[in-house]
Amino acid sequence: MGSNAANGPARPDWQTLFDVARDWCRDGGRDCSETGGISLGWSQQVDLFEDLFPVAAGTKPGWRSVLRRAGLAWTARYWASRAWALAQPWTGEPGAVALVYDVDNRSMTVNLNAVAGELLARGQRVVGVVADPAVRRQLAAGIEPAYFSAFAAAGRPAGPSRAELEACAARLVGALRRSGWGSFAERRRAAVRLLRSLRQAVRDLAALEALLDAGRFVALVSGCDLHRLSALALQVGRQRGLPTFAIQHGIPILPHAYVPPLAETVCVWGEASRSWFAGAGVAAERLLVTGCPRYDGHQRRGAPVGPSRERPTLVLLSTAIVVERLEPMVDAFLRLPFELFGEVVVKLHPSESTQAFYQDKLVAHGRAAAVRIEQARPIPELLRPGDVVVVGSSSSGVEAVLAGAAVVDVALDGLPSPIDYQAYGVGARAEPAGLAVAF
Repeated sequence: MGSNAANGPARPDWQTLFDVARDWCRDGGRDCSETGGISLGWSQQVDLFEDLFPVAAGTKPGWRSVLRRAGLAWTARYWASRAWALAQPWTGEPGAVALVYDVDNRSMTVNLNAVAGELLARGQRVVGVVADPAVRRQLAAGIEPAYFSAFAAAGRPAGPSRAELEACAARLVGALRRSGWGSFAERRRAAVRLLRSLRQAVRDLAALEALLDAGRFVALVSGCDLHRLSALALQVGRQRGLPTFAIQHGIPILPHAYVPPLAETVCVWGEASRSWFAGAGVAAERLLVTGCPRYDGHQRRGAPVGPSRERPTLVLLSTAIVVERLEPMVDAFLRLPFELFGEVVVKLHPSESTQAFYQDKLVAHGRAAAVRIEQARPIPELLRPGDVVVVGSSSSGVEAVLAGAAVVDVALDGLPSPIDYQAYGVGARAEPAGLAVAF
């Protein structure tokens, strides 16, 4: 455990909290969250870990954040999804490959769309399992959209009773107490959020089971198999004997969204990724090196996407972590000598939905007129050979390298760096205080 006086009492480290998020519902060989052979607990791992060790969503205030903190985000999404499904019902024929698009994340969507394109080119029908219109609109042409919640039966679904779910959620309090996380009141609030999420997971599971029964799919593919819908759908698919695949969606910084994998086969990017998953305990026969769909479509270094600029652009690629960990890098970036560059850009992470944090920082540093904030354009469209990119504990620098840019990888407090750009000869490594020296 570490201590930081500026941020209050000491909190457990990420490894301790990952163990809690993974194992809170398990005692020996028994899983208190299991129903019909499906673990509801696996569907909670990502959200629970990020609640306990908030590495994501730190710059996303608003009603979505309020719902998430209350444990009601997926409940709201589910009921809204049922309404949207009335206008767009899926009535397809059996025999398709189902792709699970359960996260509004461009990287995962591009990966799945690339897989869909290959399947469609071979004459294979593809169904995109979605939860909301924001994701539905991103599906590639030819994919048949299916809102999962449309398949839920009327009335309360079968599954654990409320008392059983309450007893299961209560186990989290004990696990958090033993880990040293939070006060008694904080631990109780975490258990209440979990209970609400588990009750919704019962509904999600029933709808997914009905969808898989109706669809009679030939295979199931997920863009990240530990997110909520995928965690449930892949378990159901394996239970029904379907081939199941998960695409590695990023370079692991922390393991909570990667292991333990629930798909039968994990499609990894290369040998380094295979080694990481093997080191995390995944059996070799479950790892298939396929490359990364979204990166494989990019031109490689030496074959740039466009001509070099007369004066290079400086770009900060944001990372989806809490502001407290991001702030030192942003402050150091805004102190760099901007006069060396033709343009300075801050590119937001796909999961960030507000510019407020960066706008406030630009004003505080007197840089509001010197920096452009970019939210929508993909990274490859922003860069040319010779541009300089600053990243922090992120795999997004890979896209910068493929565009011919140089990378400065900034160390962020408490987080490992997933790629040694310096060792590959395409960048430098720096602490926030030494960022100017790295240039």
